[in-house]
Amino acid sequence: MDLIDGIWSVWVGGSDAQVENTWLWITSGLPMSFTNWESPQPDNWGGGAQNADCLCMGRWSTFIWHDCNCFENRAFVCEKLVMLRNL
Repeated sequence: MDLIDGIWSVWVGGSDAQVENTWLWITSGLPMSFTNWESPQPDNWGGGAQNADCLCMGRWSTFIWHDCNCFENRAFVCEKLVMLRNL
């Protein structure tokens, strides 16, 4: 994926803010059935009051998942429900 309009990283919509290391999708509150963490992620880098509780991905890791501090400014990816029909 190439740099698009100056965007280097995005929020993906997951968090472990409620229970550390229990990653849930923010919109549904459901556990993640798919993950794409870069090793050794999630590592909660920063710790303390600045826990890395939000899911992001960025160009620095070829868009593999990282846990990031939630206060950082990033673009975001939207979820969209797709209705399938018989073809």
